[in-house]
Amino acid sequence: MTNDDWFEPKLGRSRPDALIDAPLSRQLMKRIGRTWGNPRRLPSPLPKVPRSTMRSGRYNARGRGAKVVSELPRSHHRMFDQASGLYVSARRGYVQFRIIKLGASIRPTLRHLCYLEREGVRRDGGPGRLFSTFSDEVDRDRFVDRTREDPHHFRLILSPENGSGYPDLKGFTREILARIEWDLDTILDWVAADHYDTGRPHVHVVIRGVTENGRALHIAGDYLNYGISHHMSEVLTRDLGLQLEVESEPQFARHIDADRFTRLDQLLIDRAADGLIDFTSWNVDAEPDRIVQQQLIARMRCLDRMGLATQQGHLKWHLSPNASDVLREMDRSAIRIDAIHRAVDAANLTRPAYLYRIHDHIGRQITGSVLAHDQIPDLPQRNYVVLDGVDGRVHFVDTGRSETALPLGSIIRISPNGAAAHKADRRIAEIAAANGGRYDTEIHLRSDRAATVAVGEAHTRRLEAISRVAGPLDRNADGSWTTGAKFMDVARRYERSILDARPVAIDILSKLPLSRQVNAEGATWLDHQLAGMIPSNQKVYGFGRDVHEALLGRQQWLIEQGFARRDGDRVVYRDKLPERLMAREVQQIARMLEGQLHKPFADPSACERAEGVFRQTMELTSGRFALLEKSYEFTLVPWKPEMDRYLGKRISGVAVGGDYEWGSGKNRGLSV
Repeated sequence: MTNDDWFEPKLGRSRPDALIDAPLSRQLMKRIGRTWGNPRRLPSPLPKVPRSTMRSGRYNARGRGAKVVSELPRSHHRMFDQASGLYVSARRGYVQFRIIKLGASIRPTLRHLCYLEREGVRRDGGPGRLFSTFSDEVDRDRFVDRTREDPHHFRLILSPENGSGYPDLKGFTREILARIEWDLDTILDWVAADHYDTGRPHVHVVIRGVTENGRALHIAGDYLNYGISHHMSEVLTRDLGLQLEVESEPQFARHIDADRFTRLDQLLIDRAADGLIDFTSWNVDAEPDRIVQQQLIARMRCLDRMGLATQQGHLKWHLSPNASDVLREMDRSAIRIDAIHRAVDAANLTRPAYLYRIHDHIGRQITGSVLAHDQIPDLPQRNYVVLDGVDGRVHFVDTGRSETALPLGSIIRISPNGAAAHKADRRIAEIAAANGGRYDTEIHLRSDRAATVAVGEAHTRRLEAISRVAGPLDRNADGSWTTGAKFMDVARRYERSILDARPVAIDILSKLPLSRQVNAEGATWLDHQLAGMIPSNQKVYGFGRDVHEALLGRQQWLIEQGFARRDGDRVVYRDKLPERLMAREVQQIARMLEGQLHKPFADPSACERAEGVFRQTMELTSGRFALLEKSYEFTLVPWKPEMDRYLGKRISGVAVGGDYEWGSGKNRGLSV
């Protein structure tokens, strides 16, 4: 044996079997943590990308399909076809999407599918028909039944350019969904319906929010925005051929005087050199190019009149650097004004346009009747409500990601939410400041003897949420947090992100339309107005005038029913008017239920405790009530949201200050 063949083994220290058997990724994380600290907080070795150049946000870049869409081009460039001597481009497909979170109810899904199957949407004027991967006739109820346990579903609208070139859109839709399944690496359960009731044929698609193995399906927002439209463009171009520039001429002609950002504007920006557009230097030998150039010149003159471009000489303009932002803002305003127009027309109302108000962020309370409630077309993850206000104006309000169901005609109050530091954040900052900038549950308990472990853990969860959304906070190897001097600024940034998702608070004052409240049994919103319990800035025009007339009609009805009397020029109402009307309505409904349940009604106002099995909720004019049933009697009590978790179970409530505090019937001596 030579010296080169000789070796001496050296044994290292023993390690736990759990680490040896752990996956390689976990072993690496533990070893990095022992040497350099928490590996999730290490700085990246890659150069930092400026935020302005990032292509998408946290939501858009997460979920299935994110890697696929990151490799796709985001723009359509025209090409010169040597054979025809014409400029051509790929055909386009447009996508709108919405993610609907589902609760215990299947009604939103059923209602949407009924909308897809409504009359007059097919080419022959017939009702819509649901189809899927292998069937042209899908049972709506069976699909809805499969969605009962789903966390959410996806609603897509696929609108192919020149979709009229297909005899129907079923084959096109199936190919697009097959490509989506390939990209997302899962089989999708979906139904769709093709509609031809607008100027452009389109397809409504509903995709269940679960994978083939039953897990929640999360799709990256970028993929929904760009990945699907890319596949549509490929399929359309393959089936219908490249789009000649001459085919775009009619579309471009409509864009010349448009008060929005158009494809002509994009062409101008692409061809501008440092903001200067010189048409005299363009080579336009082909006839289609000359036509497009004339349309671009006409568009430049229009932008000049708008103040978004300045003429520098013959056929030379300097384009304003903020022209695209101004045009997009004009487009945004036009979309919202159009939504108000459609809502007002659908309600058969006459409201002048100068009374329209558009709110991205409201500064005061607004009360009125719901004319429309839908998704903002240019912001798929945000909703809006069109409100016919008691102040006489018609309001378009961005409600963010609020999912409150708002029936048309219902009376609601919208209030602005504020972004202020949470009291828990101030407590965390105080404790950290007194302990060298560190915080954890143990430090909290030492600093505050009255605090419990649950309180400390809640504060820790708060820190984790802030770190995920508003920016990473330093977490030490022992699990404690180093908050830093700017912690309160980070906490306020977190609150602002919450405010962006929920900018307003919505209170439903009455689900009954105004016209039905005049002669309604029970306590209505009008009765609370007459009793002076709801202040309002009511005007004498628009919906304010409608409310004034309805109040006069309600006054007369109350006089006829004995709840009010005239005293000269005044109308005097009985004490506790809304409570008396509510009690009368409850008694009327109770008499009807006595015949159905074959049990007597127990008036809850006669005792301090109400209990029984929570059977169902009932919508009355006076509000929503819960039916509690015992073996020998039943009662009706005002419903509260926290009662829903006890549906079908025994529940017990104690009257406190005219209201009930509810808890499980198992703890009869306690309430929550």
